[in-house]
Amino acid sequence: MKLFEIDQETKLPKASAEARMIKSFNDLLKRLNKVEGDSDGRRKLRNEQELAYVYYQGVYDSRFKLIRTEEDRNKAIKTLIGLPDDWQPDQLVKKCIEDFKETQFTESLPLVENIQKSILSLNNFIVTAQGHLSTAGLESGRAVTEFLDILDRIPKTIDNLNKAKETLRKEQDALAKGRKGRALNKFEEDD
Repeated sequence: MKLFEIDQETKLPKASAEARMIKSFNDLLKRLNKVEGDSDGRRKLRNEQELAYVYYQGVYDSRFKLIRTEEDRNKAIKTLIGLPDDWQPDQLVKKCIEDFKETQFTESLPLVENIQKSILSLNNFIVTAQGHLSTAGLESGRAVTEFLDILDRIPKTIDNLNKAKETLRKEQDALAKGRKGRALNKFEEDD
């Protein structure tokens, strides 16, 4: 099921026709939000921004998942799609994010997410270890050994991440295809 399509002009996500079949997405698309430039809410400017927010928060391979804190991630997404700083996702937007994540779930998804978190943790360790090593000097042989061991594991971990991402991409592609590789149309359900 493909809920979003990337607009070729703006390079921002737009809801597909299939998204309207999911109640939370349909409700989000129908509601009227009055904002500057859309005084009566009929042009759906805020709705498009909220849907883009749902996409970047929920898509399994979002570039924003690498941002460490939730606050920084939200700020970066809002800046990209033009949401005001004081905007916060309401219950409907949060429900859309949950629903979107559920449509992407495969066996490999948790594996890829955990490997990405491990790489971020290794990066944090390296940053803190560099500070400790520079203050401790070379007397701390154990710290140096740990540091070198982690540096040795990083390429292997990245290779494993790439393999897991490839498997996940194949699973995501399979979610959008029917029997014998035939692409599903927007009115067909997943088997």
